[in-house]
Amino acid sequence: MALSLPMTQDPTLLDTPAEAPFDNLTRLASALVGAPVSLISILDFENDRQFFKSMTGLEGPFAEARQTPLSHSFCQYVVGQNAPLVVTDAPNDPRVNDNLAIEDLDVVGYLGVPIHDPQDQPVGALCVIEPAPRAWSEQDLHYMKMLGACVTDAIRARNALRLASSLRDSEAMRNELREFTYAISHDLKSPANTMALLLSEIKHALPADQLPEDVADFLNMADETVERMRDLIEDILQFTRTIEAEPELQQVDLASLADEVCAALGTPLRESGAQLQVHPLPPVMGSETQLRILLQNLLDNAIKFRAEGRPATISITAEPGADGRRRLSVTDNGIGIAEEDFERVQKLFQRLHLRTEIPGSGIGLALCRRIAENHGAELILSSEIGRGTTASVDLYGVI
Repeated sequence: MALSLPMTQDPTLLDTPAEAPFDNLTRLASALVGAPVSLISILDFENDRQFFKSMTGLEGPFAEARQTPLSHSFCQYVVGQNAPLVVTDAPNDPRVNDNLAIEDLDVVGYLGVPIHDPQDQPVGALCVIEPAPRAWSEQDLHYMKMLGACVTDAIRARNALRLASSLRDSEAMRNELREFTYAISHDLKSPANTMALLLSEIKHALPADQLPEDVADFLNMADETVERMRDLIEDILQFTRTIEAEPELQQVDLASLADEVCAALGTPLRESGAQLQVHPLPPVMGSETQLRILLQNLLDNAIKFRAEGRPATISITAEPGADGRRRLSVTDNGIGIAEEDFERVQKLFQRLHLRTEIPGSGIGLALCRRIAENHGAELILSSEIGRGTTASVDLYGVI
């Protein structure tokens, strides 16, 4: 089968750990079309191999290695032609009947669609595999095309997040951040919108009482993924707006600001049963908008990372510090942070816990650190595992 190999490849996807957005899509593909195996393959023509970014149902040594030589790849034809490949019975199909995947991976029925990088170059394929002949339906192909578009969107979102985390302070960074924020508000909403459209179409075509239990579970999981993606987009927008903004220093009434933030977090505070104590807070010099975001994120963390088995307590203080500053602190009695993780948790998208355990995007403390830097300070962490955490920022007092 003649191939027209792409000129570019995306090395950032090769030899990387499994990631939930991709794994969710292979599981959903397998469930929707009723195929035992689904793969996201990234082609590495330079090294004559394909890497499995995600896999569902694949077993054996190739699954353990997460790769095969191209001699075992049907997906290379999808990439080479930049078009879907539909194979009903591989041993009797002259296009692929010499491919070693037939014997070594039991690939007999195959349906694959191309996936693309941010430059719209084909870099791999989303495929489903049957160990026996199968006549794929038009609906199967339709679902795979839509899921392939979701994989492409996930790749583009992943690339945009990598670019955001690598930006540094400079005038060029400000220009790039303006463009990046525009891209977030438009292009990065595409994955959520595409998935929402697909879910709506599936639910319309298959009423709830006709859905197999495993498919219903996957659809519920996909709904949750869409909501997490939308929340993440909003968090990133907030981060980029904050990182770009030069704070307009003004006198800020910390006491009133803390009251507003606590009122806004009233529902999670009540649901957590947390006991909140706000000590007398003096006015400080700073950006009211950014300090509101700072307090909201620190309080939100104190609520989320509370310890089981004892009532949560949270306090807000502002003690006198050096050089006329006031040390604004939020203290809790939660699960705590190990000292060796202090630097890590202040980096963008770094998390110490699975999202299934504690929800969040991994942006909160990175945002707080940036706000502290915007105020000529740093985010100071003091913590003990099992005892709680204090997060502090030294702000200029009012003379």
